Amino acid sequence: MWDTYHRYLEYYRSYVEDNVGPGLVLDIHGYSSHQDNWIELGYLIYRSDLNARRLVSSKSSIRSLVRRSPYSISQLLSRPGVSLGSFIQSKGLRAVPSPQFPRPADGDDGQYYRGGYITQNYGSRSGGTVDAVQIETPPYIREYPEYYGALIGDAVVEWMGIHY
Repeated sequence: MWDTYHRYLEYYRSYVEDNVGPGLVLDIHGYSSHQDNWIELGYLIYRSDLNARRLVSSKSSIRSLVRRSPYSISQLLSRPGVSLGSFIQSKGLRAVPSPQFPRPADGDDGQYYRGGYITQNYGSRSGGTVDAVQIETPPYIREYPEYYGALIGDAVVEWMGIHY
């Protein structure tokens, strides 16, 4: 099953690059151990680098977006009206990075998932025009998936409308 899933991901990633243009892969998960209860947006940037504002676009899973955007990596991560976190925040949800919480250190326990296998292997860090973002959701989001899923989905669509 794992092999089949990843063959399809690779096929559709290549299809989008060859036939559509810039694209986005979302890897959506849930966590239970972090106390901040915010949505964690993983771009392959280490927590320590986010906290220190050492943001290097070539190490991120949205490298393609940064290259074609008039905005810097810092703005793409936390500027109002530009960052995915700002669109999620506009739905009344907490997210990191975002204008309200640009760094994990701005929270109570400061935990943060930076992105995993799918974000690393299907984002644009190593090239291509398909970016990837890992979205880690707290338990309360998963208790009411229809409601919160619609809010997060709307935020993603609004963000994509600007950048993709």
